[in-house]
Amino acid sequence: MTDPHFELHRYAGLYLIYLSVFNYLADSYTLYSSSVLASMSMVRNIVGSVFPLFTSAMYARLGVQGAGGLTAGLATLLGATPFILFVYGARARARSPFAKQLAQAEADREAAMALAKVKGVETA
Repeated sequence: MTDPHFELHRYAGLYLIYLSVFNYLADSYTLYSSSVLASMSMVRNIVGSVFPLFTSAMYARLGVQGAGGLTAGLATLLGATPFILFVYGARARARSPFAKQLAQAEADREAAMALAKVKGVETA
C-alpha cells in the first residue's frame, strides 16, 4: 500500500507546478491572459477526463508501486517546468507574436506615461 504522505506530496507537487505555469502565462500574456488560462484549464480538464480511462490498466499491469512510481517520476520531470520557463521563457516570448505585440503595447503605454509626467499631466 502506498504511503498517504507520499501521495499528498506527489499531488501537491503537481498542483504547485500547475500554479507556477498558470502564473507565468498570466504574467506573459497580460492582454490575452483570459484566453491562455482558459486553454490551459481546458487541457487540464481533458487530461483529467482521459486519465481514468487508462489508469485501471496501468495499475493492473504495473502494480501499485510501478504505477505510483511512474506518476511520481512524471511529477519529478514536470518539477523542472518552472526552472525551464525561468531560463528559456524570454526566448519563447521573443518568438511569440502575441508576446511581441504585448511588449510593444506596454512600451507605448510607458512612453505615454513618461511624456505625460514631463508635461505635468496626471495619468490613471
